[in-house]
Amino acid sequence: MQKDLSSMSDDQLLKSLKTTQTMTYILAGALLVLLMVSIYLTKTQGFNVLTVIPIAQLPILVMLSKKVKSIKEEAVKRNLNL
Repeated sequence: MQKDLSSMSDDQLLKSLKTTQTMTYILAGALLVLLMVSIYLTKTQGFNVLTVIPIAQLPILVMLSKKVKSIKEEAVKRNLNL
């Protein structure tokens, strides 16, 4: 279970921010590539299961983005340099 942000130390908070941002960027890039591949495959072969996967993964990307935002807000409250 993840700790409450207010109970984390400054170092833990900054490490969590860096890790979460990295995961968010990697997932966004992977979803973008997957979306382009699925569009190409849909045009060439018609509708398939791969077309739905990027859309199904969007809620995870949104959740990670909200987590990054909340960590940044906590860091600003603590006057940490980002």
